[in-house]
Amino acid sequence: MSGETPTLAELIARHRASARLSVTTRLEASYFPVSTPADPVRLEVSRAPGDRWRVDRAGATVYVRDGDDAFVLHEGMMHTVAADTRQMVALQPVNPLWFFGEQSLMLRWADAPPDPETATVAGSVTVEGRLGRRIMCPALNFGDVDDPMEFVVDDATGLVLQIASSSGHLMGTLRNICLVQHFPAGTFAWTGPVATLPDENT
Repeated sequence: MSGETPTLAELIARHRASARLSVTTRLEASYFPVSTPADPVRLEVSRAPGDRWRVDRAGATVYVRDGDDAFVLHEGMMHTVAADTRQMVALQPVNPLWFFGEQSLMLRWADAPPDPETATVAGSVTVEGRLGRRIMCPALNFGDVDDPMEFVVDDATGLVLQIASSSGHLMGTLRNICLVQHFPAGTFAWTGPVATLPDENT
C-alpha cells in the first residue's frame, strides 16, 4: 500500500468493494451514559455476502438473517422481522449492520444527502493493530445534536474498523477481524421456535 493519503472517493470505493468479504469479528460498542468504552457491549458477528448475518450477545443469538429470512431476539424469544429492518433494540447501542455491505452507514451516507463533499480524510490511525484512515463527516451528526460522525476505513480490506461520534459518546470498534472462506452449514439459519414481531417493537 502506498504511503500517500487516499482520497475520500478512493476510501469510499475501497469500502464498497469490501461488501464481497465474509467476516467474523467482535463489535465492542458504547453509548454514554448507558455504557462506556471501559464497559462496552460486546457482539459476536458473522457476516457474508447475500445479506447473511448472525449476531450473538453473551452466548445467545440475537439476530439471524439469510437473504429474505430474518429473525431478531425480543423479550427472550426469536421473532420474524422484515428483512430490510435496520433499527432493532437487540442490536443497540451500535448496530453491526452499520459496518458491512452495500447498506452500511458509510455507503448510505456517501450515496445520499447530506453531500459527502464536506467530509475530510483526517489522516491515518491504528485500530486493533490495523492501519486505517479516519474520515470526518461534519454533515452527518449523531442524533439531533451537533456531534459529527467519524469512520475509520481499513487500508488492507476497506472494512470500516470504527464508527464514532466526535465527542466519543457513541463508539463502535471491530476487534479480532477474521476473513472467512466458508462458513459451516447452518450458520445463518434459525431452526428454533419463532413468533411474528410487530414493526413498532423492533
